[in-house]
Amino acid sequence: MRYLLDKSVVRRCLRGLIGGALTDDVRHSLRLLKTFGPDELYISLQTLHILTHIIKVPQARLIIARTSVLYPVKYTKRWARRLREMGFEREDAYLLSLATFSTDRLKEGRILGVHGLVTCDYHLQNHLLALQPQLEIRLRRMTAQLSPPYNSARLPTVNTPDQITLST
Repeated sequence: MRYLLDKSVVRRCLRGLIGGALTDDVRHSLRLLKTFGPDELYISLQTLHILTHIIKVPQARLIIARTSVLYPVKYTKRWARRLREMGFEREDAYLLSLATFSTDRLKEGRILGVHGLVTCDYHLQNHLLALQPQLEIRLRRMTAQLSPPYNSARLPTVNTPDQITLST
C-alpha cells in the first residue's frame, strides 16, 4: 500500500519528534512513520519544501528519510480543476489529484498515484465519501479517453492516521 501524507499528518509527526504533547493524532502519525517506509509513504513537493526550507529542525530529516516525494504528471492539474468544480478546496483538490495522478520519480516513474491520502482533516474525508460515486464516474469518463498508464488511474481512499495504523 502507498499513502500520501498531507501537511497535517507531517506536522503531527514533527510535533511528536520534537517532544510535543503525545495526543492520539500525534501517536498514530508517528506510528505511520515507524511502520511504513519510503516506498509506502509519500509527501508532496510543497511539503518537502516546507521541511527543507521553512522548518529548520533536525527532526525534519527523519521524516524526509522515511518518505518519498510524489511528482505531478500531465493530468494532475486537469483532475484538480475538476475536483474544484465539485466543491473541494484548492489544496484538498490538489492533494487528491496528486494521489490520483502522480509518480515517484521525475523521469522514471514506477508508480501511478497512491492507494490513499492520509489526513487529519475529517471534513475532507467526509466530503470525499459523500461525493465518491460521482467522483468515480467522473474519473472513469476522464480516464477512458487517456492512454496507458493514465487510463488506469484510481480514486484514492482518504483516511486518518488512526484508520491506517489500527488496520496494520
